[in-house]
Amino acid sequence: MKIGEVFEAEVIDLTSAGQGVVKHPLGATVFASGVWLGERALFELHSIKGRVGFASLKELLVEADVRRQPPCKYQGHQDGQCGACPWMIVDYKAQLLAKQQRVLTNIHRIDTKAEVHTIWPCGSEFAWRNRVQFKSDGKKLGFVSQGSNTLVDVESCMVLSEDNLSAMQTLRTQLPNSQWQAPSKKQPWSTLDVDENSGAEGVSVNKRLAFQQANTQQNTAMRAWLHNKIKAMGQVETALELFCGSGNFTEAIAAAGVKNIHAVEGSREAIEALACKNIPGVYAEIANLFDETIFESLITEHKNTDVLVLDPPRDGLKQKKLLFPKKPRFKSVFYISCDLATFCRDARAFIDGGYKLIEVQPLDQFPQTPHVEILAYFKSKK
Repeated sequence: MKIGEVFEAEVIDLTSAGQGVVKHPLGATVFASGVWLGERALFELHSIKGRVGFASLKELLVEADVRRQPPCKYQGHQDGQCGACPWMIVDYKAQLLAKQQRVLTNIHRIDTKAEVHTIWPCGSEFAWRNRVQFKSDGKKLGFVSQGSNTLVDVESCMVLSEDNLSAMQTLRTQLPNSQWQAPSKKQPWSTLDVDENSGAEGVSVNKRLAFQQANTQQNTAMRAWLHNKIKAMGQVETALELFCGSGNFTEAIAAAGVKNIHAVEGSREAIEALACKNIPGVYAEIANLFDETIFESLITEHKNTDVLVLDPPRDGLKQKKLLFPKKPRFKSVFYISCDLATFCRDARAFIDGGYKLIEVQPLDQFPQTPHVEILAYFKSKK
């Protein structure tokens, strides 16, 4: 393969990042953005890493039936275009089918008998995002091109909720703004975090706001799923919740009737927010869940706890060996995941450790992207 060469190929797969997978005429795997499964195109090779190539779309020869003209004028895969919604190139039904197939394929690699339900679609493919991070160099405000540091000046964003769109427009009236200039050479822009509670007046510059699920409607569905699953178990006395945040799922666990909940999170701000909710039966604790010694003491303390609830970050559950003695410590495990790959890695460990994967419920929290949320229920085999 040579940088700059143009070759013709068909898209044979889609990656977890949403790129198309094609085969170079010499047999090497090449990744390219802006294409869909089954399409045929001319690609220009722009980089090579090891045995894998990366190419840009030069000319589309055969279009997928599901392809559409992106309704957002800023969307694109080239430098100078917004890369935040890579799957806006196809209709929403096709996005859902692709996510469903990826979940089925990956789950059945680790457990062919696991029940994988049909993905829950978002009520609207637009206007769903309740929190957002803009980027600004003091002159522009918007998002970054895919695979580059190019800041795209965006006047309006279709996936933002009405409140966040209003906040965006208010922030844009403050341009130019010297306080939003690049803080360093390594970071060529400032980050501006906004959610529906903060508004433009409470924008957080170069500091993330407290985490919350980005899609209000789908968060309600996730909370209801967890509540109903625990409720259906009958009387549950105790639960250990790891990565509890500010109590989003803690509220659902308590509402299901669990009398004693030990909620653990690494963020002091999140634990303080949880404490302010005064949920009956909840003991909240700050702990580094990636520290093996802390994790060991937590698991030992809760060896007789009924239910384990997990909602880790994208990296998944790094410390987990202690969860799997000869006899499973928990009767049931509910794992809420924002990354399919790390979920499958952790799910395999749970299965090998004496748990059965009862069901998986995919959920589309981020339309126009390849992201998929996973709700999973494990049960002890003993």
